[in-house]
Amino acid sequence: TFEDVLMLVGGRVPLLIEVKEDENYEGLMPKLMSLLERYEGEYMIESFDPRIVLWLKKNHPSVIRGQLSSKNIREVKNRLLKFILGNMFLNVITKPHFIAYLYTEVTPKFYKRHHKKGRKVAVWTVKSKEEYEKIKDIVLEELKKENLILILKGHINQYFKL
Repeated sequence: TFEDVLMLVGGRVPLLIEVKEDENYEGLMPKLMSLLERYEGEYMIESFDPRIVLWLKKNHPSVIRGQLSSKNIREVKNRLLKFILGNMFLNVITKPHFIAYLYTEVTPKFYKRHHKKGRKVAVWTVKSKEEYEKIKDIVLEELKKENLILILKGHINQYFKL
């Protein structure tokens, strides 16, 4: 169970928790937060579903929340909804602390645009050394500018100035 994972980790490393889209998110999120309120370690929560990010903003504004996105979210069939989600137009309402975008779609121009808006950027999911080599120069440059998220234990709240 998730509770077992939290006990196993025991606060030794920061957690990045992805909450999957769920029509019953309003029932799921209070249960998740109840577990996390008892957890001694640092964590952030991210989701593709802007309703979940908005729920966190309204109900637990101090929890660091991120919006996962991509230009081509496979699960979304409606073209208009895909366009809205891919361009993160709902971030004006949900106000995520960071955005996490598919690494193959991230460019220096992307970082610059989001940095101007005060957004921190994370990339997902780099699975191999070859994939890392493709984006290494962009990643290192953005880390120098503090536009990219690299979280170290004990520094999550400091990084987001909470």
